[in-house]
Amino acid sequence: MDYYIEFYEVIDEVFLEFTNSLHTKRPLWLKFNRFSLQEVVISQLYMHSLSVGWKEKYNKSRLEGVSSLELKQTFFDELENVFGIKDILSDTGKIETDFEELEKALIPYKNRIVFYLFNYRQLTQLNNLIGQINEPILIWADFNISDEEAEQFPNNVTFLEIELFKTHSFSNPYFLQKFPLMFYYLNSFNLFIKYLKPVCIVFLEGCHPQAKCLNIVSKEYKIPTICIQQGWPSLFHTLYRRMEYDYYLTWGKAFNEWWKLYNPKQKYKEVGYIHKVESSPDNDSLSKQKITFFLQSPVFLSDDNYFNRMLCLIETTAKLFPDRVIQVKEHPEYKISEGFIKRYSYYKNIFIVSNKPIDKVFNESLITVSHFSTTSIESMLYNCIPLIFDPTTNSEYYPYIESLGVGYCTKSEEEFINKVQLILDNNKQAKLIKRIGEIKQNLFCDYNESAIDKIIYFIKNVSLKVNTNEISQLPSTRCYEL
Repeated sequence: MDYYIEFYEVIDEVFLEFTNSLHTKRPLWLKFNRFSLQEVVISQLYMHSLSVGWKEKYNKSRLEGVSSLELKQTFFDELENVFGIKDILSDTGKIETDFEELEKALIPYKNRIVFYLFNYRQLTQLNNLIGQINEPILIWADFNISDEEAEQFPNNVTFLEIELFKTHSFSNPYFLQKFPLMFYYLNSFNLFIKYLKPVCIVFLEGCHPQAKCLNIVSKEYKIPTICIQQGWPSLFHTLYRRMEYDYYLTWGKAFNEWWKLYNPKQKYKEVGYIHKVESSPDNDSLSKQKITFFLQSPVFLSDDNYFNRMLCLIETTAKLFPDRVIQVKEHPEYKISEGFIKRYSYYKNIFIVSNKPIDKVFNESLITVSHFSTTSIESMLYNCIPLIFDPTTNSEYYPYIESLGVGYCTKSEEEFINKVQLILDNNKQAKLIKRIGEIKQNLFCDYNESAIDKIIYFIKNVSLKVNTNEISQLPSTRCYEL
C-alpha cells in the first residue's frame, strides 16, 4: 500500500494554491515583463519537494492515518516559511542598460536557429538531426563541449556555452532572493536573446525549469519556440504539466491528444520518432524470443522496496522460464547492486545488456518489461509486447495498454508470471502483435530519415515565419506493412 499517485496530485494543488496566493499579494514578482513566471516557480517548488523528501514523508504520514488535507496544509505552510514574501528586500541593485561589448561579441551568432541543450545526453540524441539542417545553427549548451566534439559537426553549426551574467538587466527582488539561480538564468537569457535575435529556438523534452525560463524570454522577444518529444513520461507529474511552447512535435497523432490533456496551450504536430533506429523495426516478432527488463531508478512511482521486487522478479522469471533468454538493461544513472549481480550470475539465461544499443535490445525482445518506463511504449515500434509490472497503489500505465489490446499491466508477481505464460501462447501472441501493427502508425507516424525530414521541414518553415496553419502537409509519411 502506498500513496504516491495521490501525493503527486496533492502537491500540484499545493503549488498552484501557493503561487496563486503570491500573485494576489505581489503580482509583478511573478512576472517577467508581460509574461507569467508562475510555472518556473512551480517547477522550483517541485524540485524543492524532491530534495527535502516530501514524497516519503507524505507516504509515511498517510500510512499512519494523517489526512491528505492536513498534509496539504503542512506543505503549504512550509512553502510559506521558505519561499514566502515576508522577508523580501525591495532593493535589488542597479539595473544596467549598456551592454555594448556583449552585443558586439554576439554579432557572429545572430539570426540563427538556436538549439537549447540542457545536458550532454540531449546533444547525443539530437546530433543526427542537427547535422542535417543546412542553415546557420547555434547550439546553446548548459555544459562544456570540447573542441574535438564540436569538430564532428558541419561548419554551419556553432557552439556557445551558457554564461550566467551577474550584471542585472531587469529587476525582480523575489526571484533574486528566493530563486537566485533562476533569476540569473532569466537575466542571461534576456540579454542573449535580445542581441542574438534567433529565428527560432528548439528544445528537447522541455520540462526543465531552465527551458521554461528561456521559453518565457522568447515570448517577450516574439521568438517562436519548438519543443520535440524526447520520451513518454506516463506519469504526468508537475514538471510535465502546463508547458507553453509554441509548437510541440510528437511521435504520432495519438501523442498529440495525450500530451494535450495536461498541456492544452501548445500547438501539436506529429513528425515521427526522433531517436535513431539502426535496426529494422519491422521484423517478424514471432521469431523473437527474449524477455527484457528495463530498469528505472526508485523514484516517482517507485521506491527501494518496489525496485527490489522488480530485481527479484527477474530472478523468478529466469527460474520459471529456463529456455528463455532474460535480458536486463539498467537505468544509465542507477545501477544494480553487486549483490544482485552476483545472484544473477548463477543463472545461465540472465544477461546484463546495459551497454547494448537500445534499438538492438528492442529488436531481440519479444516481451519488454518495466514499471512505468517510456520503453514500454517505444518498444511497440519494434513489435515488442509491453508487459508492465506496477505494484504502485492506484497506478496504471498511461496509455492504458490493456484497453488498446497490445499488452498487459500487472500488479503482483503472480499475475505477472501468468501474463508471461499467456503471451508465450502462440495464438495469443499473434493477436497482440497484430493489434500492435494496427495502431503503430497512430503512435509512430515515421522514424529515421523520414522523421528527420519532417522535423527539419517544420523548423525551417517556422524560422522563415511561415504561418504553420498554412503548412498543409509535411513530407510524405512512411507506410507500415501490417
